[in-house]
Amino acid sequence: MPQKQPTTTTVSKEKKPPPMRVIKTSKCRSLSGGSTLTHQFGHNKAEELFIRITANSGGGLFNKDWVAFEDIRNQFEACPEQITSHALAPLLRTKSANNAAFLMAVLLSENVIQPSKEKPRHFVLQKLEPFLGAVAALCKENASSNSKSTPRRKQQPPKEKASEQ
Repeated sequence: MPQKQPTTTTVSKEKKPPPMRVIKTSKCRSLSGGSTLTHQFGHNKAEELFIRITANSGGGLFNKDWVAFEDIRNQFEACPEQITSHALAPLLRTKSANNAAFLMAVLLSENVIQPSKEKPRHFVLQKLEPFLGAVAALCKENASSNSKSTPRRKQQPPKEKASEQ
């Protein structure tokens, strides 16, 4: 009896995400207070919000990958009310263990999270409407900006609602 040949499937290469439009560059203190972090907010053509760290005055390692805010939000909403930087670890490449805490510092500076009153080094997710409203205003203000770079999503974007089709 002839042996069955294994079937091969071709995996299509993922397309690079579209260029990112930077809408805000800002600075904040790290959670330890030992350094100043420079970070950027940007959006792609689908107007999905991304965040990245671009500099650290303290010299600690970090990577400059864009992280989707929706992915961050999903991680926080899946956690209990007491959030730590470990919640962000699945979203980050392993170049540096610092990125999760650095992103937490950025989110703290933007009032997305606040320190827990019950546990040290834990945070509580705040109402996102003020932050998202400010970001939407920045998107409109910076619509003509030419700053581009490539974003990275770790998770798949949420599926469209049936009513939007």
